[in-house]
Amino acid sequence: MEPLTRESEKLICLMYKQYLKMRSAGYSKADANYFGDTHNLHESFFPSMLFEDFDELVLELKRNGYINGGPGNDILSHIYITSPCIVYMENRFKNGLKDLLTFLANFLP
Repeated sequence: MEPLTRESEKLICLMYKQYLKMRSAGYSKADANYFGDTHNLHESFFPSMLFEDFDELVLELKRNGYINGGPGNDILSHIYITSPCIVYMENRFKNGLKDLLTFLANFLP
């Protein structure tokens, strides 16, 4: 996986966190890994960021193979975390949600 900007790294970690929470709540892998479109992600994770800037984060994640989705009205739709990204995150955060939350705490002001 290619290195990411701090904001993109935060976004993929937040998405992975949501994926883990939904899986532990009993959702199927497919349902836990469905994030809608760029607008849904923007509203869920970075609503105060300019949409154009957020769209660039999403495109960075797609270009680098962290997420995938289809085109739709000039935005990415049917977004999901790729299998290689999930494997990367599982190896990066060996203790799962605990390690991930510790990492995300570094982004707090």
